[in-house]
Amino acid sequence: MESVSLNGCPLTNTAVTAEQYLLFASRDLEDESERGAINALGNIKRALHQTVDTLLQGYGLLARNKRLSFPQKLQLIDAAGLFSLSILSTLNEERNSLEHDYGMPTHGRAEEALDVVRLWLLATRRLSEFVVYESLASWRADQSLGVIQLNPALGVMSFFKVNGPSRSDEIDGKSYTFLLPIRTPGGGLAEGVQIDPEPHWSITLRYPTVLAAAGGPQRIPVRR
Repeated sequence: MESVSLNGCPLTNTAVTAEQYLLFASRDLEDESERGAINALGNIKRALHQTVDTLLQGYGLLARNKRLSFPQKLQLIDAAGLFSLSILSTLNEERNSLEHDYGMPTHGRAEEALDVVRLWLLATRRLSEFVVYESLASWRADQSLGVIQLNPALGVMSFFKVNGPSRSDEIDGKSYTFLLPIRTPGGGLAEGVQIDPEPHWSITLRYPTVLAAAGGPQRIPVRR
């Protein structure tokens, strides 16, 4: 059960936003020379890469995976269930075109690329509006009740045991115990609730770990 949701954790080392890069690209296209199209595509690519990193950061998937290739980052997004593989494959094909196919791009092709990345920016922004950073859970191995917390800055997910009010329900003939909500409307802990200071277990959200949990890597077309 969801316990704490916040806006996605933003990138902190960006002097220029993706929105600004796309604005620069739009202005570049006002120059109808070949230089205008080439400059536009450079800014579009910067916006594309930044939006992918921003989405990964919000869900704790960037901190341990900054050095991955662009297709591998898309595989992380797919493994997390944020976007379908078909959409991500199309996006990577667009990126391949930006990086490899434009010896002398046309303005029309640059405008199409600009539209694609604008739509991607809007879609990823919606995904960052509410990110679950804490959920009520239980650990089957020892029947302990607690919370799973995501630390996006460190790229770590941890389970903490919780002492607090609970209730029992019978489902399909079996009895289960669940924590009642542990947070006040302001986000603080409710009276009588205690969270252990040290995690019961933690996992780092590294590329191999995330893909293994999702059933293995999916193929996203990449051009060398």
